[in-house]
Amino acid sequence: MYGSARWKRLRAIVLSDSPFCSDGSVCDSAKTGRRDVSTDVHHVVDVADNADLAWELSNLSALCHRCHASITGSRTQSEEAA
Repeated sequence: MYGSARWKRLRAIVLSDSPFCSDGSVCDSAKTGRRDVSTDVHHVVDVADNADLAWELSNLSALCHRCHASITGSRTQSEEAA
């Protein structure tokens, strides 16, 4: 999926529409309003949980790498605990 031309086009659209991190939980933890540049596209509902949402713009958010790593790391840890 992630190597496909379709994903690369969709990723470019998401990053273009939201050039700065839409989360800010790590990059703007001080709540200054200054967020890092978006570099990663995050599936809000994981593809493993609902593959039908994999290509939906409404299920994608542009994040900086640090926030994305924090979110996906938290998700992985909570899944391992279950």
